[in-house]
Amino acid sequence: MNQITFEIDGDVQAQQRPKFSRMGKGVSVRDPKESKDYKSFVRLVASDHALDELITAPIILCIDVYRKMIKEIMKSKKKYQQVQIGV
Repeated sequence: MNQITFEIDGDVQAQQRPKFSRMGKGVSVRDPKESKDYKSFVRLVASDHALDELITAPIILCIDVYRKMIKEIMKSKKKYQQVQIGV
């Protein structure tokens, strides 16, 4: 089985709410700049690891996300212990 593995450095950017604006009778929708930039960065990193051929077989996708702990958890011993045991 072939496997593609790559890592995206930096902080994870959550998908922000789209911005809506009226243009006459229509509505225009756009991504906020931060979300758009992060998506472009992820696309760039993934395209560097893309295969030459399209994948036609079923795939399995595994994503590991590592984030910094927020200060509130780090300051509270009880909350920190709950995070460590997975509560």
